[in-house]
Amino acid sequence: MRYDVRGAFDISGKIIFPNIEFRLQSADDELWNNIIMRAGLRNYLMQFKNMYAGRDAENIADVIRRHIIPNPFLDKSADFDTVRKGLYCGGCGRFDLENRKYHLVCESCGSKETKETHIIRAISDYKALFLNEKLTKRRFQEFIDYQVSRKTVFLLLNKYCNRHMNGSGSYYTFKYRSFEDAYNQSERLWRYKDYPAE
Repeated sequence: MRYDVRGAFDISGKIIFPNIEFRLQSADDELWNNIIMRAGLRNYLMQFKNMYAGRDAENIADVIRRHIIPNPFLDKSADFDTVRKGLYCGGCGRFDLENRKYHLVCESCGSKETKETHIIRAISDYKALFLNEKLTKRRFQEFIDYQVSRKTVFLLLNKYCNRHMNGSGSYYTFKYRSFEDAYNQSERLWRYKDYPAE
């Protein structure tokens, strides 16, 4: 890249760990001088705010842009048509569920989970599987194979997701990072509980 720019400049960098859950332990000071954890990311980026980059900075930035290699592990969405539809047991993962008034009972292991729990898990799964696809009511009902009533789905989508737009173009985005976050942090009314298999 230095040759493409036809300039002399130093290249330095640090390894950034942006995941809030990532933990690193080391007594090596040299290691700590070369990494940035999430908590220090803002301060690290702020140091560049008032730096003078010079006239060649835009040219260097263009060269860097041309050399960026797309990450092959990102944007790998599943094919909606080939994914198995329906809700599954949180205990054993089987799709054999008996639909009761407020619960779905696994016919394999006997686990009994509320419909709300199943919908939260399905929203989280949808978010993880279909990265580039909007979550709409119709598409979500198809994803869960219509195992929960339209009214219940609508109520729970509004509870656990942010709604964007109105009318036929409306879609939802999950408010939480994962199923576990939604399950543990949301203000659920525990009138009906989940019962793991015995």
